[in-house]
Amino acid sequence: MPKEWFKRVYVCTKPFMFMVFLQTSYAVKNLVVKSALNKGLNHYIFAVYRNAIAALFFGPLAFFLERKVRPKMTISIFLKIMLLGLLEYVFGILYCYFKNGSEKKTLNTERIT
Repeated sequence: MPKEWFKRVYVCTKPFMFMVFLQTSYAVKNLVVKSALNKGLNHYIFAVYRNAIAALFFGPLAFFLERKVRPKMTISIFLKIMLLGLLEYVFGILYCYFKNGSEKKTLNTERIT
């Protein structure tokens, strides 16, 4: 009976334990970032380090865990990925344009009318 009870409690509290772990890891990350930036690390360099470490960690993880799950790369899927990449850039520029009120601040140009 106690073994089943512990298993049931573990299953019920697993999401909460994960959230506590996640919040604790965010706190540790923020302490490390604050310490590194206070010692003079450039924030651009820190962003590069952070992305490199994430790529080294998640790259193999994604490769091995999702190898058989992902669909075959076809021309149609490739073109959709390229279109989404282009739209991200276009919508980013449009957002900056409408947010700032003119493209002068965003693109360093003047409107010709």
